[in-house]
Amino acid sequence: FGMRLRHAELKVERALEHLRSLEAEMDQYYCSEPHSIQRYNDLERGRHIIKVGLKEPSERTYLLVGDFAYCLRCGLDYIVYSLIVANTGKAPHTQVQWPVLKQTDQGRFDSYTKGMASEAARLIERFQPYQGGNFKEHPIWQLHRLSNIDKHRRLSVFETWLDMQFPQLKKTDDVIRDAERDEITLPLSLSQTEMRLNPRPAVWFGDAEEGLRVDVKRLREIHCYVTAEVLPLFAPFFTEAVR
Repeated sequence: FGMRLRHAELKVERALEHLRSLEAEMDQYYCSEPHSIQRYNDLERGRHIIKVGLKEPSERTYLLVGDFAYCLRCGLDYIVYSLIVANTGKAPHTQVQWPVLKQTDQGRFDSYTKGMASEAARLIERFQPYQGGNFKEHPIWQLHRLSNIDKHRRLSVFETWLDMQFPQLKKTDDVIRDAERDEITLPLSLSQTEMRLNPRPAVWFGDAEEGLRVDVKRLREIHCYVTAEVLPLFAPFFTEAVR
């Protein structure tokens, strides 16, 4: 068994490799022009139709998101295991992991961190999602949920509307967005209206039922949070172990 923080750092670095591959995959997705736009008049409906089509990201994209979440989540668990070994000099005999709690549960927290120095446990408690604000917005909660979802099924993908602007339209104009048909409709009189388009659709990963939606930028923020805010605080607990 090991007692070094380096083991956790290696997992976090591996997560970064997956993240960089994911960012490259998304760049390829955008370069492939994943959107299509059709404009035509539907005389029966008496509307000008703007039909929006979006291609789904590659299957590899889902795998990379899951691999990223798994490695980064493991990095947190490695911290707990190494803290216990560094403090007790032996491997734990019960299930230990980095607790991720949406509300205070001291019994559960203690069971996951049993054997580590009390100062280390207090640090981990500072990073619990219930510590202020909406726990669903906490980076470690989002990471935890992504990892758990990916263990059992493929992560969902959510594609938003393209960023479309109509500078000539007024708020009073009869503009209807129909998400089920993936279309925007205007009165026939506005069929020549200028449309400005940002061709990079926003893509999120997560689970609709629990309101979890994170994009690649958010994944980068979560990784930075772990590397800059979490890992450095635990280095002092390993000074004796690495001598």
